[in-house]
Amino acid sequence: MFGAWKKLWDCWIDLNAAGDQLFASRMISIASLEVDVAVKLTQRLKKEAIPFEVHTISQEGGLDYTDIMVEDGYYERACDVAESWEAEQLAEYERLSGRRCTSCGSSHFEYVGEDSLGGSVWKCKNCGKGFAA
Repeated sequence: MFGAWKKLWDCWIDLNAAGDQLFASRMISIASLEVDVAVKLTQRLKKEAIPFEVHTISQEGGLDYTDIMVEDGYYERACDVAESWEAEQLAEYERLSGRRCTSCGSSHFEYVGEDSLGGSVWKCKNCGKGFAA
């Protein structure tokens, strides 16, 4: 009789574990941003009805970062929203920065790397002319 109860118990444990795997979802980070910047992205996620969690991480120097986490099932959509939001932020920064390419007048630049002196090297997205900033 004890053997039958043990088999029933083992079966229940297996079913319970499988159920937990079906209903448990893994949280994945889509961004680690400064707290004030993270608020803007979380507003966009709310607007798109994507559930999320935020985890604030305090660094030794006093600078706090926020990890924005989404469930595994929302990861791709949340990444698309985050990338779109980031592109809009960069476009707005470029528009407000006032920098213009000396060749074509464009304000659309991309970061290329550093020069030998450690300065930033940028390239115009329209004409391809590079310059150090």
